[in-house]
Amino acid sequence: MVYFLPPAAWARPYPSVDPAIFSQSAATAQTLMNDAGVILKRLAESRSFAATIMSAAQEGKTEEVKRLIRSLGIRSQTEVYFNFPPKEVSYF
Repeated sequence: MVYFLPPAAWARPYPSVDPAIFSQSAATAQTLMNDAGVILKRLAESRSFAATIMSAAQEGKTEEVKRLIRSLGIRSQTEVYFNFPPKEVSYF
């Protein structure tokens, strides 16, 4: 035999919601996404800018890469990480 309890018997009351933090998080994410869009657009449209960034990265000039990215007028604080591909790849 199966017994069903009425919803009031198992439902717990939820606290009232405060969307302030959720909305702030969404606004921050929106700013980050807009800034990422600016960077990606410039890299996609300007081969010279992309080459300048790549060249600075290959030379290990982290501060120059940061400066170049900041020169685009983005508002977000940036951290830059990059790695170097091997000079020659050998599979044997």
